[in-house]
Amino acid sequence: VTWKPEAHIKVDSDLPSEPIQGRLIYVRIEQDGFCPIDVYLFTTLLSRVEYPRKDICELYNLRWQVEIDLRQVKTTLEMEQFEVKSTEIFRKELTAGLLTYNLIRAFMLKAAIKTNTEVIKLSFSRCWRRIRKVFVQGVPAFIKQGRELNYLLDRLAKCILPNQKNKVKHEPRKVRRKPAVYPQLRGTLK
Repeated sequence: VTWKPEAHIKVDSDLPSEPIQGRLIYVRIEQDGFCPIDVYLFTTLLSRVEYPRKDICELYNLRWQVEIDLRQVKTTLEMEQFEVKSTEIFRKELTAGLLTYNLIRAFMLKAAIKTNTEVIKLSFSRCWRRIRKVFVQGVPAFIKQGRELNYLLDRLAKCILPNQKNKVKHEPRKVRRKPAVYPQLRGTLK
């Protein structure tokens, strides 16, 4: 398949607007308790031998974890909105936030490896609170010097998400954002 931008599609002047060779993959996802979903994937990975349909679909399936990670960056690290006035400061704040996220994830990975747990089973927000507490308040006085990292990793390993035994697997509902409420304007237009 060749994708060509149509006349009504606006393309940024910095981006190329030439036609793109690709492959269109159709998948119908059916799971018990869920509505079937038709998914169309466009990829520039043309070789069917090197990149089989199954591998590309499995990669796409991992996108949900990426969505969760983005939510954690935005909400837990409070990066939904930036109160800055210049692009330079915005880039610095964004870089600092992403570095913080990667630092937390690195600590979580070390804790998971140390205790032979899956990283995905650790609570990001609980780990973030514990890491922040150690950086702000320091480790307790009874921890021997040189054992601070082990103390932190042991604490992070206990941040396991609860196992909800009786949870019924159901289709996730769509979440609609509430519109921003602004105060009523008062005064005259004179």
